[in-house]
Amino acid sequence: MRHCFESHQPQQSNTLHHDAQGGRESYYDLTQGYQPQPERRNRRTMSRYAAEITGFLQQLVRTRSVNGVHPELEVASVIAGFAAGHGLAPQVLVFDHLEGSAQRPAVLVTLEPEPSAAERASCGDRARSALLIVAHMDTVPEAPVAAWKHDPFGAEIADGRMYGRGAADNKAGIAAAMWALLRLRDSVSADGSAVTRPVQLLCVPDEESGATGRLGVKAVHDSGRLNADGAIYAYAGQTGDVCVGHRGVARFKLHSQGTPMHCGSSQWQIAPRGGNAITGMSAVFLALEQLDSQLASKSLLPLDATSTSTTTSTSTNNSNENSRTGNSDELFGRLTTVITPALCTGGSGAGVVPGSCDAVVDVRLVPSVPVDLVEAEIRRAVADVCSRRPPLKVEVAAAERLPPTQIPTGSKVVRCLSEAIASEYGAPPRLKISGPANESYLLNGYGIPTCVWGPSGGNQHAPDEYVVLDSLERAARVYENVALLMMKS
Repeated sequence: MRHCFESHQPQQSNTLHHDAQGGRESYYDLTQGYQPQPERRNRRTMSRYAAEITGFLQQLVRTRSVNGVHPELEVASVIAGFAAGHGLAPQVLVFDHLEGSAQRPAVLVTLEPEPSAAERASCGDRARSALLIVAHMDTVPEAPVAAWKHDPFGAEIADGRMYGRGAADNKAGIAAAMWALLRLRDSVSADGSAVTRPVQLLCVPDEESGATGRLGVKAVHDSGRLNADGAIYAYAGQTGDVCVGHRGVARFKLHSQGTPMHCGSSQWQIAPRGGNAITGMSAVFLALEQLDSQLASKSLLPLDATSTSTTTSTSTNNSNENSRTGNSDELFGRLTTVITPALCTGGSGAGVVPGSCDAVVDVRLVPSVPVDLVEAEIRRAVADVCSRRPPLKVEVAAAERLPPTQIPTGSKVVRCLSEAIASEYGAPPRLKISGPANESYLLNGYGIPTCVWGPSGGNQHAPDEYVVLDSLERAARVYENVALLMMKS
C-alpha cells in the first residue's frame, strides 16, 4: 500500500490575493462587543483577512463539487493554493490503493509550532495535535434550480449573506477554519509561546454519499495522520448550539417481484393483485409507516445495557474523560427512530403489470432501539405483507450502517469550545444531539472526541443555501481560542 501526497504551490489569483485592495491595507472592525485578550490580539489583526477569506469562500462555492458529478480535485486545489499562498503547509493526500482517490483527494493543512532545540530533541505531546478541525468539500446537487432566487454557484452576496450550494454545508467551515489557522500563525510571529502544539484542518471528499469516510477520514486515519486531543466538525448552523453526538443511519434495499403481463389481458383481470410489484411495494411502505410509529414509542424508553452497547463513543486511550457517560437518554431527548422510504423505481411500460420494483428505505437510529431490532422488525413487516399478497416476493438487503454516537459533555474539547463560545457570544452554548448523521462517529471511534459547531448559516440541502458573512470571523476567533485552550488544558 502506497500513500502519495504533495504540497501545492501558491496559485496566482486576483480573487485570492488582494493585498492593497482586498483587506491587507484596509482594516475594518467586525468585532463590536468582543473583548479581545490585550496581550495577544489587536484590532488590526482581528479583521486582517476579512476580504481575502470572503474571496476564498466565493471561489470555493463557485468551484462545483457536487457529489457524484464533480470530483473534488479542483476544489482541493483551490484550498491548497490558498493555504500555500498564505504561508501555510498544505498536503493534498491521494491514496492510490483506493479507487477514485486520484480525482477525489483530501487536503490536510497543519500549523506547526516553532520548537526550540531542546524541544526538537524530545517533542512529547507536541506530535499530537491540540485541535483538529474537519470539513468536507463535496456538496449535494443544486436541484431544483428554478426554486433558487440566487445562482446556486454564483456565491452572490446580499444583505450580509453569501448564497450558493455548499456555502453553509460545508465550505464556510473550511473558510473559517483557514482564517483561524492564519490568526494562530500570526500570533506565533508576535509571540512565539502562543502556539505550542500543532493545529490541523482536514478537508475531506465524499461525505454526502453517506459519511462512510472511505476516501477521507478513514483513509487519512489509516495513513497515520490523525492524532489529536479533540476535533470540531465545522458545519454551519446555529451558533448557540454545540452537537456532541448524532443519530445513526441504517439503509435497506428492497426488491419486489410480481408477475408481469399485459394490463388488458383476461389473465390479469382474474389474477391476484399481489402480482403487481409496485402496489406490493406500496403495501410494504404502509406497513413500514405503522412500524415507524411503533418504534418511535420504543425510542423514548430509558437506555438498557443492550442499547448502550450500540452507541459509539471515544475510546479510553485519551483519558478517563473520554469514557462514555450515562447521559445519552437525556441528550437524545425526543429524537426517535425514524423510518423513511426514500427511493422507489419500478415497472417497464404503461401497459405492463409491473414485474419488479426497487426501493431504498432510510432509518435514523437512536441508542434505545438497537439496529438489529429495527432490521428484524422490517423483515417481519415485509414477510407479513407478502403472506397477504401472493404471489408477491420482496427481498430485503442491509446496506449502509452508521451507529449513533455521543461524546461525554465533560470532554476537553466540549469544555474548551463552550468556554470559547461563551467568551465570543456572551452566553454558553446549548449541548444537543444532531438528527442528521456525520463523520463524527468515525473520529470518536478513533479516540478523537468530536463535536460539531461552525459559522451561522441555513438552507442546507435546500434552495438558497447561505452563510452569514459576519459569522466567519467570529467562528475563526472561536476556533482559535479553542486551540489555545486545548494547548493549556
